[in-house]
Amino acid sequence: MAQLSFSSGATGYDQMFARITELFIPALVQASRLAEHHCVLDVATGTGAAARVAAEVVGQSGHVVGGDISIPMLRTAQQKIQQQVVSLVGLDGQALPFRNDSFDKVICQLGLMFFPDPLQGLREFYRVLRTGGRAAVSVTSANPERTLYNRVSLAIARHDPAKREAVERLFALGNPDRLGTAFERCGFREIELDTQVRRIAFESFDDFFGPVENGAGMTGSAYIGLAPDQRDMVREEVFQDVLGSSSDGPFAIDMEVLIASGRK
Repeated sequence: MAQLSFSSGATGYDQMFARITELFIPALVQASRLAEHHCVLDVATGTGAAARVAAEVVGQSGHVVGGDISIPMLRTAQQKIQQQVVSLVGLDGQALPFRNDSFDKVICQLGLMFFPDPLQGLREFYRVLRTGGRAAVSVTSANPERTLYNRVSLAIARHDPAKREAVERLFALGNPDRLGTAFERCGFREIELDTQVRRIAFESFDDFFGPVENGAGMTGSAYIGLAPDQRDMVREEVFQDVLGSSSDGPFAIDMEVLIASGRK
């Protein structure tokens, strides 16, 4: 099965995503019903943004485990995390290295859509939750025009067909019916769905696309792996996609994120 690389592109990840994804973390934490004393698992923690917010909520009486399959991401997260209530662990979200009934909450911020088998990931979230615990996940929209860098990944896949399957998977859970059904199939109850939209402003196309050209994140890593002429074509296609006939200058993109939560 085709997969995206989770270990490359850690450098520059925060430049590309941090100011954007952090806009959606409060809604994710709220959906999980996180509170003081809770023990929480943050799957696909990346550079630890959601884990840091969770740690502020649970306080010194709680604990947060941030896990990611990418060791370079965890190294970056370690430099940012100061609270003693956070532990960082290398893990595969589809085969969590924890016993049944280990956590009060499981959260996953914009990570589930990268799993080769998202349903298996949700089954694992359910397994490690204590009875009455709650899992909450966020995924990007199925509409490419309401994403930021998934639209770039689509353009890359048009020039590198080997990545097509993995890129198409990014959109598979991006509507409420499919996401809610996935939670139901994995045993969750009291399922709640929410859609959050934030307008992300950029000073210019270079402000938007520069991190991609610098190899940031998985999208940037895939981009710099293209041949030079392919990179030129992808850049032009994305320029037309976000600016159309407009000249270069300030612009904004509405980013849509779906949040689902369910109780064990």
